[in-house]
Amino acid sequence: MSKDKQTTGSDDKQTIVSSANELPTIVTAAKDATRIRPKPTTAGQPQLANIAEGFVLKERFVFEQKLGQGAMGAVFKAKDLRKEEAGDPNPYIAIKLIAGDFKQDPRAFVALQQETDKSQSLSHKNIISVYDFDRDGDIIFMTMQCLEGQSLDSYIANPDRALSAKEKRANDMALIVQVIDGMSYAHEQGIVHSDLKPENIFVTVKNEIKILDFGIARAISQIRNDGYVDDREDIIGLTPPYASVEMFEGQAPHTSDDVYALGLISYEVLTNEHPFDKKRSIDVLRDGNEASLIKSIASYQWKAINKAISLQRDNRWENGQQFLKALTGTGRSTRFLIAGIVLASIGLATLSFLYTNVDQTGPEVEFSNLADEKKTAIEAWLVSADTALSFDDYNGAIFYFDKINALHPRNRRAAKRLDTLVDTIIKRKAALEELGVYDSTINDLLTFPSLKLNQRLLKEQRKLKKVTSSE
Repeated sequence: MSKDKQTTGSDDKQTIVSSANELPTIVTAAKDATRIRPKPTTAGQPQLANIAEGFVLKERFVFEQKLGQGAMGAVFKAKDLRKEEAGDPNPYIAIKLIAGDFKQDPRAFVALQQETDKSQSLSHKNIISVYDFDRDGDIIFMTMQCLEGQSLDSYIANPDRALSAKEKRANDMALIVQVIDGMSYAHEQGIVHSDLKPENIFVTVKNEIKILDFGIARAISQIRNDGYVDDREDIIGLTPPYASVEMFEGQAPHTSDDVYALGLISYEVLTNEHPFDKKRSIDVLRDGNEASLIKSIASYQWKAINKAISLQRDNRWENGQQFLKALTGTGRSTRFLIAGIVLASIGLATLSFLYTNVDQTGPEVEFSNLADEKKTAIEAWLVSADTALSFDDYNGAIFYFDKINALHPRNRRAAKRLDTLVDTIIKRKAALEELGVYDSTINDLLTFPSLKLNQRLLKEQRKLKKVTSSE
C-alpha cells in the first residue's frame, strides 16, 4: 500500500492519517465545545477553506481532520457526539460538505436529497454507506461511513514496488473485479453513477473497494441549466478523461457511460496509464486513437476491457453485469480445468496446506496472537480470495491462500474456504466429466499427503474405482 494514506467516510478502526505533504493536526473537542463558524464571504456565504479542525456542525459533529477537497466540496473526519454519549466505541464518521455556486439555486437541496435517497438504498460491500443528507444554515452536507486506506488514484500512482509482476497483476485484478461488482449491483438497481474515476473509488486497508459519490455529480449537473453554463465541461459531474462521448453530447445518463469509465479505470489499474493519455473521448474518436494491448492479462480479459472502452455506445457492454461476466470469464469451460492447470501452477508445500480437513489441528499460533501487521495482511488477502472464489477464479484464490499460508499456516478461516472450494469442484462433477478431467482432478488432489484425510475426495475416488471396475 502506498505511504500516502487517506481516510474517508467506517466501521473500521479509528485512523489518524499522514501525508507526505501535510501532517494533520487533530483537535479533540469536548462535548460542550464552543461552536466555531467559518468566516463568511462578501456574499455572506461560508467558504469551505475557512472550515477547519474544531468546527462543530449542528451542535453534534466535531471536525477533527480534513481528508480531502475537490470540485464538489471537502470531506472531514468528525466525531459524532451522540454516538460518543451513547458509548459507541467508534463514534467517527465522514462528513462531505457540498460546495459550489449551485447552492444559490433553490432546486439544489431537493435534487441532492433525492440523489442521496438513491445512495442510501444501495447496500453492497463495495459501495460506501451513506447515512444522511442535511443542512446547517447555509451549509449542505452528507454523513457517511469513515474508511481507512487510500484512494484508487493514489494506489495507481504509487504501486507497491515490493510486489512481483505476478503478485501485482493478481491484486490489481481483484480490486478491479470489486469495482465492477459494486457498479453491477448499482446498475441492477437502476442507478447510474455518472462520475466514476479513480478519485471516487477507495481502497481500504483490508483491500476492500468502496465506491463514493453516487448520484451527486448527476444531481449537480441537472441543476445547472443551459443559461448558467456555456460549456458542458464546466458542469460539475463531467470529468473529461472519464466521460463517454454520449455524456459530452448531453445524452441522458446510461449504464454504458459507467462501463466506459470502468474500462478506463481497469486499464489504468493494470498499466498505471490511462489508455488515451487522459484525452477526452470526443477527441479520441475524432483522432481515431486506439488503446495499446495489455499483454500481461489473458486474451479474453483484454477483449472485455477493450470493448468496455469502445467510444460508441452500441459497441460497449451495456452494463456492469455484462462487463463483469466477460472479464472474469464466467461460464468459460476453462474455469473447470483444475487438473493440470491449477495444480501444476503451485507447489507441493502449498497444496499440503490448501486441501486439508478443517477439523484437523489448527495453527500453532492463534490469529489473535499474531502481530497487527500480519493480521491486516491476512484480512486483506481473505477478502481478495473471497472475491476470486465468488467468480470461480481458483487460480486467483489459491494465490492469496498461498500468501496466507506463508504468514499463518493452517489459518482456520482459510482452511474453511478451501474446504468449500473442494466441495465446489465435486459439485461440478458433471461439467468436469464432460471435459474428461474429473477422474484426473480427484486423483491429482489425492497424490498429496494432506489430501489423504479429506473424506470427500476419498469417497469420490472410491466411487470412481467402483464405476471403472464395473465396466
